[in-house]
Amino acid sequence: MKIRAAILDGDKTYVSRFFDILNKNYSNKIEIHAFTSEDSLIYFLKSNKIEILLINEEIKLNIELDHKIVVLKLVEKNSIENQSNSILKYQKISLIYKEILNAYSQNYKGLILNNKNFSTYIISFMSSGTGSGTSTLASALALNLARKGIKTLFLDLQSFATINSIFNAEGKFSMSEIIFAIKSNKIDIATRLESAVKIDKSGVFFYDPCKNPLERNEITADDLKKLLNALKEFGDYEYIIIDIDFLVNETCLNLLKYSNRVFFVINTTEENQLKLYSIMKSIELNSKQNNEIYTDKINFIYNKFINGKGSLYQNDDIKVACYIPKFSEADIKSIVKEISETAMLDKLILKGDKNELDI
Repeated sequence: MKIRAAILDGDKTYVSRFFDILNKNYSNKIEIHAFTSEDSLIYFLKSNKIEILLINEEIKLNIELDHKIVVLKLVEKNSIENQSNSILKYQKISLIYKEILNAYSQNYKGLILNNKNFSTYIISFMSSGTGSGTSTLASALALNLARKGIKTLFLDLQSFATINSIFNAEGKFSMSEIIFAIKSNKIDIATRLESAVKIDKSGVFFYDPCKNPLERNEITADDLKKLLNALKEFGDYEYIIIDIDFLVNETCLNLLKYSNRVFFVINTTEENQLKLYSIMKSIELNSKQNNEIYTDKINFIYNKFINGKGSLYQNDDIKVACYIPKFSEADIKSIVKEISETAMLDKLILKGDKNELDI
């Protein structure tokens, strides 16, 4: 199923270039019809249906359109007045495509965007304390996988997301739009997910953090389940890397169940060891209450490790995946890149260990 769209603009050169580029890149997703005169569009609409109409902001149609058609004005300059129903005319076609998807998702459902034939593998990195380096290692693994040509989504679910210190890309949508879609029964989640996703120049896919940090705390356990199900069903990611603060709540405890593998990033400080002890105790109690076994998928990663310094947490049921040495002081992007290029990260992905989990 494709989105049926039309563009009306008096600039013949622009319309021709728009039609050609959109067809070249997204012909499998959008069926586009191009017009430079109002009469031609009106004649076309008498016997054809569309869902999206992109129209030059200066054109006033002399007919009343079907109320189901979403009209997006092509504007040359963005302003507060026209942001909700307009698209900046001169920008990358990939960003225009995202905005078409976003508009479609608010009014229509049922657009199947991907037909994958593989399972999605979820790896969660959970923090055992501030400054443990969880985000650094999670980002490094995502970068490592992307470098190998593996399509990877990095999902920052921290209360105060730090993803933009590592991954950046153009686009105006964020996790705010995703959360709104998840909580609404009127918005097509699959289409909204694709409209908001961004691609870092490294090849890692990601979502910008919520515009309002408090929105992240509105994600319930049911919301998380719905989000991951949608990503697994409609996304074509081989790996989803999740970065989250561990809290003793239903969301984090359910994420232990949903993940194929979980890494707690820790260091050897006494404070961190005490926090880790409390976390493991809470997981153990929850396991008994719900008759679930999590220890077979939990691993420890010792970060900033210096042999002989500090103490190591002892747990016979949980393995230490690897020891990451302390890297020289540098900016966060450089550290992530350096770690991503080490062979140590290969220990975090076990071959043949991609069993599909039911969420």
